[in-house]
Amino acid sequence: MKKKSETDLLDLIFKGDLMRFVITGIMLVLFLAGCSSYSEEFIISGEVTRVEGDLVSIDNQEIKVDDPSDFKVGQKVKVTLIDHTSEEDWDPDDFEVKKVTFMK
Repeated sequence: MKKKSETDLLDLIFKGDLMRFVITGIMLVLFLAGCSSYSEEFIISGEVTRVEGDLVSIDNQEIKVDDPSDFKVGQKVKVTLIDHTSEEDWDPDDFEVKKVTFMK
């Protein structure tokens, strides 16, 4: 004679509820993993000290920009950046430029 829990498990398997439960669980895990991506927004401001290729130095902190011709050495700027890594080092490849404000 089978125990009630064994019978219930077999009923779930044969009715397809277990498969639905497993697929729902997998989708939930994937959804939560996608929502946990790291990003931090912060602002740097200062004077443009160098423009070279797609790199712009603001008070000696380099960032990559789409259009470096917008920047001139000596300009005062405020840049909002988004860091997509949790690393503590300064790597221009880790940052996305969200907004640039040229100050007078």
